[in-house]
Amino acid sequence: MADRVASIDYRGDVTLDLDFLSYDSYPFFDQNPSNRRFSHAYNLDYIRAFSGHFLVPEQQAGPGGQTHCFHDTPEPGEMRRMAQTSIAHGADGLLFFRWRTCRLGAEEYWCEWR
Repeated sequence: MADRVASIDYRGDVTLDLDFLSYDSYPFFDQNPSNRRFSHAYNLDYIRAFSGHFLVPEQQAGPGGQTHCFHDTPEPGEMRRMAQTSIAHGADGLLFFRWRTCRLGAEEYWCEWR
């Protein structure tokens, strides 16, 4: 088993045709609050393994959801922690998703952080 794992080349052909690799980071999709920071860090490390460089074009910036499912609101300081975690785990760039709430549409319940 160890030989098979050692032969996996995550930095091989998978990113040759890409301008950049990206990962949308939504730690609050993990419903277990005590597990969020660990799953967030793991997912960032996982995506970094593919090319060594990646962007986070959508960093969760507040509570969100659809009419049938809502996520928790980040606690004070949690946005900073999530952003710093993304950079610390190798993100070369970071953009936040949804600073303003939509008036209508499928993502109307994604709210800005207050």
